[in-house]
Amino acid sequence: MNSKERVNATFEHFNPDRTPIFYLGFTPQWSKRVIGRYPRNMGDYIEVLNRFNGDICIAGPDLFYPMDPFMKGRKRDEWGRILEVCGYYCEFVEYPIKKYSDLSTYHLPEVNKDGRMEDIEFAKKEVGDHFPILSIMSGPFEASWGLRGLENFLIDLVSAPAFVEEVLELTVSFNIEIGYQMIEAGADIRYIQQLLRHKSFRTTQIYIRIANRDIKRLADLL
Repeated sequence: MNSKERVNATFEHFNPDRTPIFYLGFTPQWSKRVIGRYPRNMGDYIEVLNRFNGDICIAGPDLFYPMDPFMKGRKRDEWGRILEVCGYYCEFVEYPIKKYSDLSTYHLPEVNKDGRMEDIEFAKKEVGDHFPILSIMSGPFEASWGLRGLENFLIDLVSAPAFVEEVLELTVSFNIEIGYQMIEAGADIRYIQQLLRHKSFRTTQIYIRIANRDIKRLADLL
């Protein structure tokens, strides 16, 4: 079995030739220990994947979990958050929505920015026949507190539920839009389809829209 067949068999509850191996924690520092250099492109991460005999290729825009091993000091990311180097990682130290009125003038990252999906497209071309391509994005709660700061957002849940609903609606809509872009670029929707036992991709697309509605209902409860 190749990796895609192995993962497919697992989703279908058949016996694969071995348990699929999935490495999520490919930090730049860890990867450097494996290949002797900081990864600079998708090709370097595929080299790490092959060295560890993994079965799922993670590819996607570094939009949700920025980690720049070459960064010095502070930097503003596409969400308007200020990041600062803290040891091996980057931590958020400032958030773009400081008061409720900031939401009316806030602009999300550009979904169709040139090169946004190039890592997915590269991975699909290079290893897509043998590896499932997985893209990861932050959930609506995580994306939302990333605009306000976790402590502020938790307070908002109690003191300003209407504001929370607006922020959640903004981030959920963004996630769905960029999720479609990821699928079009080559991320494998079929694994979502198989996991949910859907018979067609259309059913999976309907599920995504229903998920958006349910998150809206959650915001109503808050």
